[in-house]
Amino acid sequence: MLYQQIAQNKRKTIFLILAFFFLLTAIGAAAGYLLVESYQFGIVLALILGSIYAFSMIFQSANVVMGMNKAREITVDQAPDFFHIVEDMAMVAQIPMPKVYIIDDPSLNAFATGSSPENAAVAATSGLLQVMNREELEGVIGHEISHIRNYDISISTIAVALASAITLIASMGSRMMWYGGG
Repeated sequence: MLYQQIAQNKRKTIFLILAFFFLLTAIGAAAGYLLVESYQFGIVLALILGSIYAFSMIFQSANVVMGMNKAREITVDQAPDFFHIVEDMAMVAQIPMPKVYIIDDPSLNAFATGSSPENAAVAATSGLLQVMNREELEGVIGHEISHIRNYDISISTIAVALASAITLIASMGSRMMWYGGG
């Protein structure tokens, strides 16, 4: 059952990328027609910009998400209990050790990100680390590690990245129309 879920998540990721490029092509065609009366120009420009953006987001997503949350990567010396919990959960799940981050925030939150287990990251807020005991924290981190193992992070990370690319292209088109007098 687990392997079927992983395979299904990988198929969903591929479908999501194909749907993204279809939508991006349509937006590019519309923007190209409105701005320079050329569908082809809009499609080519949208696909080039979308491909560059999607490629960079897919392979740098963990760094981008952690940067947006002002997370700092930690080592075993900085937070040994938290680091070892992540290490233990990764070992049990039989995935590579994800990068470990702490976000200085009093709220209670934890999440995993990345496009695959090989480039995944796990973060927890300082509030969560202060409130929870080891057993509770193991449960939370085990849940986040399961997202990595099942490739759930791949779907959500790519969805966010691709939606951002579409927003970027649409925003560029609307600004060009506004400032171009269209």
